[in-house]
Amino acid sequence: MNTAYSNSVHETRLVTIGDRMKIRTLGMIALIMAILSVGVPYTILGDIGRIWASYLYWTILTVLTIVIGFIHLRGWDDKR
Repeated sequence: MNTAYSNSVHETRLVTIGDRMKIRTLGMIALIMAILSVGVPYTILGDIGRIWASYLYWTILTVLTIVIGFIHLRGWDDKR
């Protein structure tokens, strides 16, 4: 067996404390955004009689989710 080949193919990357904190932070942001995506339209926006208020809120929340995902995955390829 060629050891140089097996080391490059089976290289294992340990999860560092920084990675764990990033995963935990992203999980907390996802949990907060999930609660807000259901809670705000039914509580704060519930008194507004127009349906566009909820759709505008969900659109803004979707754009925010995409931006957070982009920021989180921006340097993903550099970690290999």
